[in-house]
Amino acid sequence: MKKDRRNVVLLCGFYFLSYLAFVLPYGYMPTFLESVGYDVVERGVILSGTAVVAIVTQLFAGYLCDKYHSDKRFFNLSLIIFVLAALVMYQVSEKSFYLHLIFMSLVGGMFRTTMKTVGNNWGKPPGKKENRVKRGIPCSAAWTPAMTGTSYSHSRTARN
Repeated sequence: MKKDRRNVVLLCGFYFLSYLAFVLPYGYMPTFLESVGYDVVERGVILSGTAVVAIVTQLFAGYLCDKYHSDKRFFNLSLIIFVLAALVMYQVSEKSFYLHLIFMSLVGGMFRTTMKTVGNNWGKPPGKKENRVKRGIPCSAAWTPAMTGTSYSHSRTARN
């Protein structure tokens, strides 16, 4: 019983710290883009790139996790990509649209992939089989129109 309680506490602590580590660079992106000098439309385009990367990486990561029956390997890989992209993204403080588009899209896409596709499956009991690709398609399909609509509405507001 004590061992189970200890494992639950460790898992909760892991989730809290990992979510905090992901949210800090991810949540600061709009403020950083504004401080660099991007206008509202450019910020919307850059931030909407995260949805595109998330769609591709969630499907790909879900497929690989199902195929190789391993979550931790792909969690670590996506975590490494996330950290490296965040380091590069925040080091460039001059206005470089395509560089920020690529690396902010990677940061946002890997955030969603790591926390939603790979990370959320560690708490499931072993032996419970679930197809992540089938589960990821509706999530990705729901994010794309929402992000596109938000970017479009922000761009229309900025022009008026």
